[in-house]
Amino acid sequence: MRKDISVVWDDAAARAINSKYLNPHQADAHEVQAALQKQYTYISEARKFRGQALEEAQRVDDSSHKAFLSLESTNREMSLVFSSHDEAKNLYARAQALFPQIDQRIQSANSTCEGVLTRDEYNRAYP
Repeated sequence: MRKDISVVWDDAAARAINSKYLNPHQADAHEVQAALQKQYTYISEARKFRGQALEEAQRVDDSSHKAFLSLESTNREMSLVFSSHDEAKNLYARAQALFPQIDQRIQSANSTCEGVLTRDEYNRAYP
C-alpha cells in the first residue's frame, strides 16, 4: 500500500514520516514475522519430539510393568524355595536322628546272628 501512494505522496513530510515511523515499523514487522516463523518451526519440532518422548515413555512403562510382574513372580518362587529348604532341613534332621536307631538295630541283628554260619561258611562246612 505504501508503494501505491508513494507516487502521490512524495514530499519532505512523507519522507520524514516514512523514515521516522513507517520504515522502522516495517523492519520490526519483518523481524517479528521471521521470529514467528522460527517459533512455529520450533513448536512443530517440539511437538514431534514430544510424540517420540511419549512413545518412549509408554515403552518404559510397559517394560517396568513386565519387570514388576517378574519381580512378583520371583518373590512368590523365593517364598516356595525357602519353604522347601526349611522342609528339606527338617527331613535331613529327622534322617540324621534315625541313624543311631539304625546302628542299634544292626548291632542287635548282628548279636542275634552270632554263631550262625554264613552261606559261605555253611557251604564249606557241609559240601
